[in-house]
Amino acid sequence: MRRGFSLMELLMGMALLALILVTALGVLQWALVGSARQQSQTRAAFLAQQQMEVLCAMDEPKSSQGTFENGYGWKAEVKPAEDFLQIEVQVKGPVGAVFTLASERRKELHQLVFRSQEKVLQTAEDVPEPVVLSESIGSDFCVSPDGQQVAYVAPCEGRPQIFLRRLHSSEATQLLVNHPEGAGEPRFSPDGAQLAFTSQANGVSQVFVYTLARRSFRNVSNNSHQESSPGWFPDSQSLLVCRDGSSIVQRLANGSEKVLVAESEGWNAAPSTDGKTLVFMSSRDGNPEIYSLNLASSKLTRLTEDPGYDTAPQLKGQRIVFQSNRDGVQRLYSMNLDGSELSPVTPDQVAEDPQWTR
Repeated sequence: MRRGFSLMELLMGMALLALILVTALGVLQWALVGSARQQSQTRAAFLAQQQMEVLCAMDEPKSSQGTFENGYGWKAEVKPAEDFLQIEVQVKGPVGAVFTLASERRKELHQLVFRSQEKVLQTAEDVPEPVVLSESIGSDFCVSPDGQQVAYVAPCEGRPQIFLRRLHSSEATQLLVNHPEGAGEPRFSPDGAQLAFTSQANGVSQVFVYTLARRSFRNVSNNSHQESSPGWFPDSQSLLVCRDGSSIVQRLANGSEKVLVAESEGWNAAPSTDGKTLVFMSSRDGNPEIYSLNLASSKLTRLTEDPGYDTAPQLKGQRIVFQSNRDGVQRLYSMNLDGSELSPVTPDQVAEDPQWTR
């Protein structure tokens, strides 16, 4: 005759089953935590790489920290070496994920290109004397961002057109833009792929963009306003133009526009490399002076105050270079973004039309 389980057997069976269940739940929990940690680690690695790219793209990266969404935080340390910047980014995420990424970036000496009479010259932080890049260039020119080519205006069949010449080379000059109404004010985009210029359309000055790869141009103004003095934002898509000799307008890539400086005789506008600050010349106080505009807060700051004419500002990092005849001769001067530490760049020669390259 078969008998049932005793109480002791039942209790032992239940204990064994409970142990199996606890073990299984522990393994499952361990697997889930491990999977979450792995996902968090992968996400941290992606964010670290993303932040490293942002820092390496900056002209002057600095140690900083911040947060991402979903509980991720990052910290960056930038240490100057002799010829390099050592950059380390650490990202911490949920469930103890930590990812550290290190990189080195060669220090870039910002090259300043300018014109002296009909010569294009270049100087840098470690160059005692300016180097002649090209002879016989007119007043309307622009050097490519990589410092290898110069676009300039010269007569062609009775009209001004834009030519392209390689610097440090005997390569023949190339006719780049041949517009039926003539062309002027060439300005390379920061990526070097496009060239903004001005020409006439329906009797008014308009801004055009020439795409070098396609060898074609288009009218990006396409309105009845007088638009000139083009400049580029760091994204190589948005443009700055001077409208009707008074307003500074940002023309966005999607065709829309935003008035940044209204009715103030704003001219020669140049944005910072991070796109947050605008420097420009204005005669709003009766004399051509240099101003800065914080694009986020719209705070306007007058940076120069001199009876001479201060014009053509160019901004790189925290340093502004501009041209002035304050001592009776057209020369280049530099100052900090707040207007401090003003000093001559070319004390011994006539110079104008400053431009930054790398």
